[in-house]
Formats: sequence, C-alpha cells, structure tokens
Amino acid sequence: MAKHILHLIDTSTLSGPGKTIYNSCRFEDGSRYVKSVAVFRNSAENDYVSFLRKSGINTIELAENRANLPKVLTYAPVALELRRIIRRNKVDLLHAHGYKADILGFMASRLSGVKAVTTLHGYIENTRSAAVYNRLSVKAAKRMDAVIAVSWAMRDRLLKKGVPGSKISVIHNAIVSGDYPRLPKSEKIIEEKGIAGTFPVIGSIGRISPEKGQRVLCEAFRKIITVFPNARLLLIGDGPDAERLRSEFTDLNGRLVITGHVRNIKEYISVLDLHVLASYTEGLPNVILETSCMGKANVATDVGGTSECLIDGETGILVRPGDSSALSEAVIRVLKDPHMRSEFEKNAFEFIRKEFDFTRRVEKMHSLYDRVFSAAS
Repeated sequence: MAKHILHLIDTSTLSGPGKTIYNSCRFEDGSRYVKSVAVFRNSAENDYVSFLRKSGINTIELAENRANLPKVLTYAPVALELRRIIRRNKVDLLHAHGYKADILGFMASRLSGVKAVTTLHGYIENTRSAAVYNRLSVKAAKRMDAVIAVSWAMRDRLLKKGVPGSKISVIHNAIVSGDYPRLPKSEKIIEEKGIAGTFPVIGSIGRISPEKGQRVLCEAFRKIITVFPNARLLLIGDGPDAERLRSEFTDLNGRLVITGHVRNIKEYISVLDLHVLASYTEGLPNVILETSCMGKANVATDVGGTSECLIDGETGILVRPGDSSALSEAVIRVLKDPHMRSEFEKNAFEFIRKEFDFTRRVEKMHSLYDRVFSAAS
C-alpha cells in the first residue's frame, strides 16, 4: 500500500523550494508514495495554494491567524491543528521545508507518531528573530529521522551546527528541463520595459533583499555602463530592499528597472544577454538551473552550493561575494567576448540538463523515504 507523504511549507509564491515541492508531487509513484502539500496561510489569498490546486495537487491550507495571541503562543494551536491534519489524512511521513515547517512539523510529527524529514534549502539571518528561528530549526532537524541538504556546502554547514552526519543526505536541487525551453526574446517584455535596441540586458532574478546582494550589483553596474553605456539592468523580483535601491541609485537614469513580483519569469529570462547572481548566501540556487537550461550564461558569487551548479570558466564565472569591482570585471569580460559567452551558454545548457534532471532527484528522494521506513520496521 502506498505511503502518504505530506510536504509542509510557509510560502505565498512559487519560490525555489515551492517549485521543488510542486515537481516532486508531479513525479510521484502512486504505487509507492502519494503526496500532498500543506501550506501555512493567514487571511490573505495565497498564490501558491491557487497554483497547486490548479495543477491538480492535493493541497491543505493550515490557518495560523490568531490575532489575539502573541506570535510565540500561536505555535501550540497550529501544531495541534497540523496533528489533526496528519491523522485525518492518514499521513505516514511529514516532509518539512523552512524554519517554520521544521519547528511546527517536528512538534506535530511527534504528537501524531509519524516520521519526519526536512530539506534544508538555505539559511537567511538578516534579523535577530531569523537567527533565533534558524537555531530552533536546526535543533528540530537534529531530532528528525532524516535531513536533506541541497548541496555539499549546506551539508558542511549543518555538520558545523551539530547535525549528525549519519542523518544527512545530499540531494541537489534539480530542474524539469522541458519546463524551461530556449525561447525567442519576448516582444511583450521588450516593449513593456523599454529595452528595444539596447545591449546588453543584464538580469538578476530573486527576492530584493540584503542577502541577495543586489546593492553590490547596482554598484558594479555603475562601472559596467562606462563600457556599455546602452546597458540595462533588470532586477526581477520584489522585496524589502526594492525602494531603498530605487532611492539610492537614481543616477542610473532609467537604466535600472526593478520589476516587482512577476509570474512570467521565463519571458524575462528570454530577453537577457547575461544573468548575474550576487548573493552572500545560497543553498543551491534554482535560478542558475533555470537560466542555464534556457541557454543563458551566468556570473555569480562563489557562495554555498553555487559552485556545484556553475563550473568556473566553463559554464560561467564565479567571483567573491561583496566585491563590486570583481563583479563588474567579470560581467564586462563575458559581454566583451561573444565567443566566451556563447561557449558558456552551450556548456551550461548541456551541464544542467545532464546533471540536474528532476527524475533522478525523485528517485533519490524515494530511496531516502524507503530507508526511513525500513529503519522503523
């Protein structure tokens, strides 16, 4: 009889971890494992829930809006509600993604007597509260039945935090290559963003937030336009740093475009001449997989598992984080050499499609679930 896996995540958008969960559900083996998704939500409409349901995936909304209680006191009733969901849906294993899911998922799994695993996609510690929650997440991970690190770099980080090596499996993020075909440049985006006839169009996809390094990229762009005065920089996303960057870089005079949240990410990728990831921290960046699969070259910072999906000098260029001069030099180098850029695009396309195929990831995940259940018998 097939085992029931319940993925648990706190998101309202189709984030990197959200895409991984979605694709895992698409490739379920109904004879071994069936999968559902539980999503934390408050009173606002949740785009991720809507997306999953339109895709035919069994999705459960976990209400957590208890306005009359301090936030820390909301955890107990939410954990109890999650326990009811686990029992009502006859869940055999809870698979957590993110600090809130780790903490509450672990509590609910122990209350209901089911197995629990977590995928640790990465850690962001921009605030004191985030640092506290991450420490609690690690404590929960240490007591779960298995821990999945999305890169070898993440595994090393977890070992330093005291997670037993015997519990950690490295299973890289992956991509459904058919979902990211090479596309002609989107005329719609070219017109909307006023980039017709411009070169180069440099893009950076992701949450506009300090850990993503967009401020360093904007500083580098000031140097890039001294060589490419007709260049445009698209920061594709939204986040807490968006307004600050708009205010700080007014001198870029329309060359900088911050798009806000977008749903048609592939159309934006299609118009790029180069993608840049300037992060200070990463687990294993899905955006490198996506842009490479669509035939775009990358310049990225050498953080976390980035070097595991971008081979320096073969599929792109890696630079030190926080160094705007190194970043601008690398971008200029690639854009001034059409042959180099073409080689990076070809090599990255072939490397990602070969090494990061999602069906192989699902096989590894199912093998891990098998081991968890075998250990219990």
